[in-house]
Amino acid sequence: FTIVEWYRPGWTLRELCEEVEDLCREIVPDLPRAKWLSFQEAFRERAGVDPFDDPVDRIRQAAEEACPVAPPIAHSDRDGWLDLLLVSKVEPGLGDDVPVFLWGYPPSRAALARVDDGPPRVALRAELYWKGVELCNAYDELVDPSEQLARFEEESRARAVLGKTSPPIDHGLVAALRHGLPASAGVALGFDRLVQLAFGAPRIADVIAFAEG
Repeated sequence: FTIVEWYRPGWTLRELCEEVEDLCREIVPDLPRAKWLSFQEAFRERAGVDPFDDPVDRIRQAAEEACPVAPPIAHSDRDGWLDLLLVSKVEPGLGDDVPVFLWGYPPSRAALARVDDGPPRVALRAELYWKGVELCNAYDELVDPSEQLARFEEESRARAVLGKTSPPIDHGLVAALRHGLPASAGVALGFDRLVQLAFGAPRIADVIAFAEG
């Protein structure tokens, strides 16, 4: 598959996402302008819960009602239940009419993004959806090395509590941030997904160069 990834020093997340739109429009000239929908608004409208303010029991109940056969252990924390609601209630059909930038994720769902204290407190992350397909993942990049290290350590502790293994902390990234990185926005775009939707291909394999089968 093909991922197109780039960074823009000095740009905001919204500026970068506008450039993503411009690139998509080169492939799909009549693509409508995208609308922006916050993570909080999307969950309220599509899943009937507030991902920031509702207690975890309310979120768990909504997730279990949406996916009664889901294994409970796999979704035993707040983020796990939100992920289940995301794929079962929020993502399906998202962007059917016009492309949608879903933005303002919980900070725990974007370990490499800068955080806005809000309220609510959100990670400056956006994903572009078109016809129910996620096309890109964009961040207002976290460039504070101390905060980045603290987040890595907190993630490892949280995974340990749940009995999950943790990948090694990326001390190379922390060292690079200490060396210096300007304020930046970065994005990764699933180019094959965009081409598949643009040409109405039934399978992503139909548009991937050198795909097997």
